[in-house]
Amino acid sequence: MDGDSKKRDHDRKQVAKTSATLPDCQRLQPVFCEGPDSIPINETEIDLLACEVVHDSLERHSNVVPLETHWFLNSKRALADSGLPTPKCVIITVKGEHGSKSSQRIYDALKSHPLPFVLKNQATFGGAGTFIAKTEEERQKIIDNLGKGFLGRLLSSVNADNSHLEPATMLLSDMIQNPIGDYGMTVFNNKKGQEPVFLGVSKQMIQDGTAWVGSTIDYRQQSELRLKFETLTNQISEWLRSYEYIGPAGADALEDADGFHVVDLNVRTTGSCCLRLLRKHFTNRELYIASSFSTDVQQRRDEFLDMFKAEFQDGRMCVISWYEDQEKGSSLAELVIGGEDDDRLKELMDRVNEMSKSVTF
Repeated sequence: MDGDSKKRDHDRKQVAKTSATLPDCQRLQPVFCEGPDSIPINETEIDLLACEVVHDSLERHSNVVPLETHWFLNSKRALADSGLPTPKCVIITVKGEHGSKSSQRIYDALKSHPLPFVLKNQATFGGAGTFIAKTEEERQKIIDNLGKGFLGRLLSSVNADNSHLEPATMLLSDMIQNPIGDYGMTVFNNKKGQEPVFLGVSKQMIQDGTAWVGSTIDYRQQSELRLKFETLTNQISEWLRSYEYIGPAGADALEDADGFHVVDLNVRTTGSCCLRLLRKHFTNRELYIASSFSTDVQQRRDEFLDMFKAEFQDGRMCVISWYEDQEKGSSLAELVIGGEDDDRLKELMDRVNEMSKSVTF
């Protein structure tokens, strides 16, 4: 078995080991392939694909949502133009032109926009591609960072085939100051005539102002939050339905004295979606608070599980995904931890953090 074959075999075993804890009725049947351009559609009799991340290689297949539509719905300009309650925004359009003309227009807008502001490109993910400026020093740092290659790469992504999607367009939005709430809401959008399924609302764990590192949910508050977010849920669902989108979607919303402001819309499976789906697992064990997060563990899987053997046996800790580096002996994992209250949850999270590093996006 050559090196590539050994790695593929290791990858498959990692997936199988994680899913082995599930009963047969809940266990997925993963299909392994080299990449999105080599999915064995015919061999596996796949009728439709539902993608989380849009990739050009998927265009030749039948998709639940047309790829361009899916990309558009996740773009920041689409959110700005959606009519949903969002912060006031200035759109810096970049279409077919390249070089200094486009760069100068972006730099001019950055230099003149009043502080504080948030700068985003079209396709942010987990906070990547989002820049916050509260001071003149932070404004200049953004300008300097754009000049170190980021802006050049962004502008070079525009070509004749994608210019209508405006992949290099950037947005300057007002910053919501002193928010009283920072929420992540998840729904499943149904076809026309059916109500959206409210999955839940969590609070986001943000590092360094923009980087998402995880979420925390209080299951006891979900009925109240469902009513609190009902109008916003219906507004988002109606907008997605106008593009015939069916599937999961997450909205990041800040609340201030004026109400909700949608600052991001993730039209896909969100990082915190698992929290909503594990509600009965935790509440049946009288664990009413739960947190999901990615972590860089300095141990192999079996070593880590042995360290928290009682917590895993009690159902207080769950592995959502795990990948073990054979050579380094370390691992990347997505974990969910439950607690009776905030203090018990924090106590267990602190123990995990003592032997791991958070993963930011």
